[in-house]
Amino acid sequence: RGAGAAMAGNSEDAPLLPTHEPRTPQFLKLPSMLKPVMQTVLSFSAAACVLLSLQNSAYTLLRRYSAGVLKERASSQAILAVGEMIKLCFSLCMVRREQQREASRPQPGGLGVGWLLHTLYRLS
Repeated sequence: RGAGAAMAGNSEDAPLLPTHEPRTPQFLKLPSMLKPVMQTVLSFSAAACVLLSLQNSAYTLLRRYSAGVLKERASSQAILAVGEMIKLCFSLCMVRREQQREASRPQPGGLGVGWLLHTLYRLS
């Protein structure tokens, strides 16, 4: 009876799930130099997803509002074409701005490993 009571006490104290986090296999671990780069890429991807969701939601709401409330008669293809032209103009402005920014920055000498390391350092 004493051994049974002792075992019952131990089973009540033992956690049902493991308390430590599972180990990541070595081949799945990123080198420490790439961690800041991956964080930047993942945050950029998340921001892009949020912006695309907002854009698509705004497009749908405005199209419904113009057709339902304002009773405007325009084809959805025409509305989509105008939206795409607006995005193209915005993209061209952003590319031009980035080109002007790049032109004003001092460039590292040559291409290759030095340029790659400089770019990785700048991203971190």
